[in-house]
Amino acid sequence: MPDEPGQKRNLYSVSVCFLVDDLVKSAKYYRDVLGFSFNRYLGEPPCFVMVQRGSVELFFSSNGAKGNMRPNHVAFPEFTWDAYVRCHNVNALYQSSKQKARRSSANRKSPSTK
Repeated sequence: MPDEPGQKRNLYSVSVCFLVDDLVKSAKYYRDVLGFSFNRYLGEPPCFVMVQRGSVELFFSSNGAKGNMRPNHVAFPEFTWDAYVRCHNVNALYQSSKQKARRSSANRKSPSTK
């Protein structure tokens, strides 16, 4: 039954949990390139983190073993995405992410001067 006009929605959000091979690397990529933020890793070694940007929240989980991550397209080649995030001005978001990815890649390649 659809929500009645003027009623507060009962369901208002969903959080997706992705299995990742490298939890720290994934969280940092989402922070540094895609503009998400996170407060802390959970577990020792880190096995869970929640990243968010605006009202979008994603969970990353890892048990430390490599090879557990499996994007949908691995099992079903015609499924080219794992989550669909709606946004405003997708072209600006793409350009911003592209620039940040270049800077992040350059930072990884250059030796630290610290």
